[in-house]
Amino acid sequence: MTKSSHSLKHTTQSECTIETMGVIGVGTMGKAIIQGVQQAKTLSVETIWGATHCETTSLQVSEKLNILCSPQYFDWVPTSSLIVLAVKPYQINSVLETLKNSGLDPETLVISIAAGVSLKQMETALNTENPLSRVMTNTPSLVHQGMAAYCGNAFFTSHHQNWVQCIFSEMGQCIALPEKQFDVVTALSGSGPAFVFMMIESLADGAVKMGLPRQTALQVATQVVSGSATMVQQSHKHPAQLKDEVTTPGGCTIAGLHALEHGKFRAVVAQAIEAATHTANVLGSQS
Repeated sequence: MTKSSHSLKHTTQSECTIETMGVIGVGTMGKAIIQGVQQAKTLSVETIWGATHCETTSLQVSEKLNILCSPQYFDWVPTSSLIVLAVKPYQINSVLETLKNSGLDPETLVISIAAGVSLKQMETALNTENPLSRVMTNTPSLVHQGMAAYCGNAFFTSHHQNWVQCIFSEMGQCIALPEKQFDVVTALSGSGPAFVFMMIESLADGAVKMGLPRQTALQVATQVVSGSATMVQQSHKHPAQLKDEVTTPGGCTIAGLHALEHGKFRAVVAQAIEAATHTANVLGSQS
């Protein structure tokens, strides 16, 4: 793999054209990113390579995604335009050290999706002037309904921003945020789907208790949550207003809402975000 004459700072082709892209850690999210890039109509990537921890997994990834994949990815690093680190937070320093020792081009954009790992930590580990970006995405990216947020260091230009937008917008929505807000967006976007899954399960459990078959209850509960989210997005109304519109005096809805208030539903959900935010902060300090 060779890098063409144009670089990250001097692009003559489309700003969403990437010659060579690597993904280190081809697990659930790593695969989602690769598949999103492969399916993107607004993004052109000439070569994609992946790195996993063992040969067996690499062979499986190569066959499934039709890409180069190996635990021994070191020779591919110097010729890569962009590298995504889709590894656990505690693995970041080791991977960055490997990149540095493998001849990382100073113009290569390095993106980390590891929770809690700051740009400063990445800069310290690399000790280079590479453009760096943090991206927090989530599992709904697997069905193109993801929510991603990103930020970048001092060497992260509008050109790099376009690349990040092109990649992660293919899997859902993508917004820029200041890094100081990343722990809370990690809790809301990264952990939030688990909280919603639990709510769907709880809605279905309640319906089963009152006599609805399990599969029917799950089908209805899932569509209720999906449809309600779509209403918030498309109506541009505050959720409280939409709630009031379906709440009639002395009706079923107000009775259910009263039960939720009695159980401190709002406070418990807010506390879940708070707890996840604190943990995201701790993950960064432990990496």
